[in-house]
Amino acid sequence: MSEWVIRFVVVGFMFLPLWVHARDGARVEVVQSPGWIDRSGRSEPLAPGALLAPGDQLRTGAGGRVQVRLGDGSVVKLGEEARFAIDRLGSDRAPVFTAALDVLKGAFRFTTAAAARVGQRRDISVRVRTITAGIRGTDIWGASSEEQDFVCLLEGRISVGHEDGTVATLSEPRQFFGAQRGAKPTIELADQERIDKVWSPQTEMQPAAGLLRASGGWQLVMASGGHVEVIDAYVRLRGAGFPAQIQSVSVAGERVYQAVLRFMDARGDAEALATRLERLLGLSGRVVPVR
Repeated sequence: MSEWVIRFVVVGFMFLPLWVHARDGARVEVVQSPGWIDRSGRSEPLAPGALLAPGDQLRTGAGGRVQVRLGDGSVVKLGEEARFAIDRLGSDRAPVFTAALDVLKGAFRFTTAAAARVGQRRDISVRVRTITAGIRGTDIWGASSEEQDFVCLLEGRISVGHEDGTVATLSEPRQFFGAQRGAKPTIELADQERIDKVWSPQTEMQPAAGLLRASGGWQLVMASGGHVEVIDAYVRLRGAGFPAQIQSVSVAGERVYQAVLRFMDARGDAEALATRLERLLGLSGRVVPVR
């Protein structure tokens, strides 16, 4: 085996998916890179289809978004520059699905799908630094910043508590439980226009951003042929939070290696991502179907 092939193998091994042995209690559905998963002291770019386990932390960078589906069907969406940890996850009190989620920074939305609200017992808590929300089945939006922590009820009913001992129940849509850093929490009624135009867009996937889904049938070929160029593109992309892979293809009967980004649903998503990467990293990508 030639030296440069060995280098490919070694580099690839270093970045083997950290989720291959993860417990199937949560799965990453959609990624708007950049994003990372941190596990056991290691970090790698977040890819759709990744299985998550207790102890995992997710991070998004500038312009990043992530959508995660829990084992009970609930969905968690994270906005850009967010940090999110899974403290507990699974059905350890069968038939009750339990989870403890920790929003360390940034915006999030938690939604229980309509189909999952019937017949599914759950005990889920979401901590937003100084605030903890107990959830049975509902839709909430919240955020943690240097200035404040807050949770807003969009639908359903939740119990909330602050680290200072204040507890309350939110049962009306748009009720807002929050506290400025170092201050007592308050309950207010959030403005619907603010929810729709300011908060919600922060956690929704953006159009023409190059969304990644496990079912995506399009890819970007970022480098091909020369091993130096392929490894360089691979390492640069992954370092920037994009889940690049190395694949080999046969061209005119010869084996050629490529650095690729996969998982895009539509050609338009691949083209949008190519534009982003050229602007961010100065790398050009060629859009082709997944082989």
